[in-house]
Amino acid sequence: KIKTKLSTKILQRSRKLRKNATPQEIIFWSKIKNRNFKNLKFRRQYQIGKYIVDFICLEKKLIIELDG
Repeated sequence: KIKTKLSTKILQRSRKLRKNATPQEIIFWSKIKNRNFKNLKFRRQYQIGKYIVDFICLEKKLIIELDG
């Protein structure tokens, strides 16, 4: 039950981060979404354990963190 609570809390945080993206994140996402970059699928605000990463390409095991 504790894990579910934590997951729900992190999911809500991920959604909030997506809604309040920095200008740099918005620009970067516009360049890589929909397989626009080398046909790779990226996800944003992705949960890994108790952490949330800005962008991730699971296929290439690549994480990208941007600071505003």
